[in-house]
Amino acid sequence: MQIEVAVEDLSSVRKKLEIEIPGDLVRSEFESIGQAWRKEARIPGFRKGRAPLGLVQRTYRKEIRGEVVQNLVSRSYQEALQQQGWRPVGEPEIGEVELGETGPLHYVATLEVLPELKLPPYEGLQVKDVDEAVSAQEVASALQELRQQHARFEAVEDRPIQEGDAAVIDLRGEFLPGDEDSQEPIPDPIHEEDVRVEVGGERTHEAFSKALVGMNLAQEKAFEVSYPQDYPEKKLAARRVRYTVEVTDVQTRVLPELDDAFAREVGDFETLELMQERLEEDLQRQKAKDRESQIRNQLLAKLIEQTGFELPETLVEARIDSRVREVAYNMVSRGIDPARAGLDWPKLRQEMRPRVEQEIRSELILDQIASEQAIRVEPEDEREELARAARSMNAPPEQVRSYFSQEGRFEQLRQGICRRKALDWLREKAQVG
Repeated sequence: MQIEVAVEDLSSVRKKLEIEIPGDLVRSEFESIGQAWRKEARIPGFRKGRAPLGLVQRTYRKEIRGEVVQNLVSRSYQEALQQQGWRPVGEPEIGEVELGETGPLHYVATLEVLPELKLPPYEGLQVKDVDEAVSAQEVASALQELRQQHARFEAVEDRPIQEGDAAVIDLRGEFLPGDEDSQEPIPDPIHEEDVRVEVGGERTHEAFSKALVGMNLAQEKAFEVSYPQDYPEKKLAARRVRYTVEVTDVQTRVLPELDDAFAREVGDFETLELMQERLEEDLQRQKAKDRESQIRNQLLAKLIEQTGFELPETLVEARIDSRVREVAYNMVSRGIDPARAGLDWPKLRQEMRPRVEQEIRSELILDQIASEQAIRVEPEDEREELARAARSMNAPPEQVRSYFSQEGRFEQLRQGICRRKALDWLREKAQVG
């Protein structure tokens, strides 16, 4: 297809294409689409497929024009991508479509593409070795974590709520009027009972924690919350809500004593000393296992630091969306309603962003290394990965293969294998000391 393409770099990853398709190609497409419509057209006074082409084109002018634009835009866009050698991310924004009766067809496509990477020398990268010794502080921290895991909550009635408490509340929420120009109807009021809130918890909305601290059992308080435009729960997004909460229960976390009884409860150990010894051995094995992971993370971090490149926002947001869905699904699997959990979803998204960006940068760097070093995924690699997945999922290999055959999952599997092999190559060539 002969097309004219003008390129404007909006950034290193955001591009603007102005594409023009000449009139002869447009007229040919009109003719082809018109003939296809003529075969199926039912026009009074004519048998099916016998109406004059001109009459069909006039009768179904809007439909034929729409199909012409759709076909030509789709084909010309793919042609333009091939010309530029870009790897697009997500769908383009198509606009400024102009089409006369006889052509040409002109439109603008705005898109994001994967960045072009220029890696520094990466064979023989030097990184520091990792100390595998287990410190007394690490053992103490592990014991403290065990205490937290086996903590119990006890009701308190003689003091106000403090950070770290769990408060059970009944709440009512009244949606306040927004922008005067807004035509959207105000949602129905919120009325929830027995909502459990971890006061001061990382995923508790700050407004709820601030309001609850200092309240007493059976006390009632009103406060307002303004939600941002991008709040995940659409009902609350860009809304102001006046909440009235009543405290129905206050519970404080009580940690168990570190003694022999606790050791017997946790792992059937006779004494606390024996439990500490086992805990230190477990930590030692885990640290030895983590050593390779930390060395590899150092290698990737060093390459990320030395390789500056912009990330497509579409890619980052899609990955964050996926992570947020995982959090919501996990809550549902534990019987928790995400809408009632009091999570500050925008804050959660913001906290996820740095890690997500690091993950994507690592993946793009490993893809580049795999390409430059001609690293390939062999059939044996696939068989081993499927067997590993079958063991992890506790499922028959045939069922696992069927799972990965759906919705492009097998390509994702191959991509993961290739990246791991690229990281293995990078680790093999590294200098650790």
